[in-house]
Amino acid sequence: MTPTWIALYCALWVAVVVLAALVLGLARRVELVSSVATVPARGHRRLLGGPGVGSRFPATLGDVELGYGQERVVVFLSSSCGPCRGLAQSLFEAPATGADLGLEVVLVTDPEGASAYADIGAARVVVELNREVSRQLGVNATPFAIAVDHSGAVKGTGVPHSWDELVGLAGKGSPDGNGAHGFNAPSRR
Repeated sequence: MTPTWIALYCALWVAVVVLAALVLGLARRVELVSSVATVPARGHRRLLGGPGVGSRFPATLGDVELGYGQERVVVFLSSSCGPCRGLAQSLFEAPATGADLGLEVVLVTDPEGASAYADIGAARVVVELNREVSRQLGVNATPFAIAVDHSGAVKGTGVPHSWDELVGLAGKGSPDGNGAHGFNAPSRR
């Protein structure tokens, strides 16, 4: 073989190794993204933010006193978010309300969202002007939901796309009785 062929052969193997490294890096990235959909260890934050499972949820959001004693789902929506509008439509068309399930639905949104989402039947609406509530809780994206039990402990967090996912996050009304719906459910390992 001539030196030119040896150089081309080596360059080809270098390209194969670089491509393999890129594929491996992409595979790890996909693994990282898919791990966002799982509940982290108690007290740890997820990539999308929000309080850790098992942590104490504040009794006050902005200027709204929530207190404890009732299970609730706190849903963060933005008026400029397409998936938020889809979730709001799902909530509006839901066959049951949160009250029917013994669940208080609290919306946290911007002023435009407060008027846009007024008809979806939330028990309370918290209007945040400068994302102060989102920052307080470490919520980095919308839509985002936090399920809280009657004692104020966070039961789960996630990115819901429908009423069923919100209900499942709260542990209410799932077909298998455990509330998981395959959405943000703790691992059973």
